[in-house]
Amino acid sequence: MSLSISIKRTCETLPLGIRLILLPFGLFFVLGGAHFFVQGIQQWRNWRSSRSWVATEATLTSLEIVGEEARCRYTYAFDGRLWEGGRVTWTPGSRGRDHCTADILSALSAAKRQQQLLTCFVDPDQPQKVVLYRDLETHTLVAPLYIGPCLFVTGAGVMTGGLYGWVGALRRARRRRAFPDQPWKWRSTWDNRKLRPANRSVNLGMWIAALFFNAVAVPVVIVNVSQAMSHGGLSELWVPAFGFLFLAAGAALLVVAISRGLRSWRFRKSRFVLDTMPVWIGKYLQGKLVLCGRLAQVSDPRVSLECIETFFTGGHQNVGLIWAAQKACAPIDPPYGHTEAIVKVTIPVPKDCSPSDDSDLRDRIDWMLRITGSLPGADLDLCFEVPVFKPTEHDGARFRGRNS
Repeated sequence: MSLSISIKRTCETLPLGIRLILLPFGLFFVLGGAHFFVQGIQQWRNWRSSRSWVATEATLTSLEIVGEEARCRYTYAFDGRLWEGGRVTWTPGSRGRDHCTADILSALSAAKRQQQLLTCFVDPDQPQKVVLYRDLETHTLVAPLYIGPCLFVTGAGVMTGGLYGWVGALRRARRRRAFPDQPWKWRSTWDNRKLRPANRSVNLGMWIAALFFNAVAVPVVIVNVSQAMSHGGLSELWVPAFGFLFLAAGAALLVVAISRGLRSWRFRKSRFVLDTMPVWIGKYLQGKLVLCGRLAQVSDPRVSLECIETFFTGGHQNVGLIWAAQKACAPIDPPYGHTEAIVKVTIPVPKDCSPSDDSDLRDRIDWMLRITGSLPGADLDLCFEVPVFKPTEHDGARFRGRNS
């Protein structure tokens, strides 16, 4: 059973409430990611400039520690004047505090308790710029410089999906008004008899999932390993060891995405040309499959037509196979150097099946044509979403999505 719902169609048929939520939700991620990234750039610039600052002694006058954050005031003498500073590290925290490691918090507490002098670093050109601990740990830069762009890209993608959903919904509504009894004309992908593979949407989704998963897992592992090595050495590596399991899962997702991507790229120009648009229930699906790409002998090619119902019950998605037919084809053996092969397909469609219906993605009917075969390298596996409808205008008027 094969099912490939395109991202384009998903955006077009999203409910109004979800489309309204996507735009502010995506904007929140965009602004948050931009804020994190700018903050990381500022930390890096401060660290780089402070490497040439002058070290001098400072006296701690006040100290407030909340969790892993600290706020303090200290005085220092520079160029014959007494100055006052409050910056502890280059990593900002909440409510005017700075984020500190356990070692820094311990050193600050000891200096306050024992009235010890601290060493601060002063900008010789602007003595009011000062910091107690100028070095940055790896994990303090990973989060803003790595996760920030990931959040930005995620938010931009969500906003794009929301905007495309609005545009697609308006375009679909215009088509429904123009062709009320011809639902196959409501879809832009069914404008003509040439159908493009639906696998591309699945491959895109797999790439998005793989890249996003690895974008989250990699910095988490780096941060955990860095913290474990700075606090407990190798004895604490059992904590980030779980992160390496996520890295392995991310690598597996990338392998699957690459494999599917190679298969999709190899046959990206392939198409299925219908003899009639649409395919009528009770008639025949007839057409020709045009395979394009670097072709070799395809052994054991099989063509299947499936009617699939997808519905939600109790918050869970259920996919059921209503009807399916499969037939074996003669081996495809194109002459050497040819980049195109044609396979004629004829499959009867029973009278008692439901027509295609994507008016509600939570309760829909899809007809999928799939061809598989063994090839050297990436195997042949193409899916096409076929428009199957009632054969008369009277029956077409009873299409489930017309009045939804």
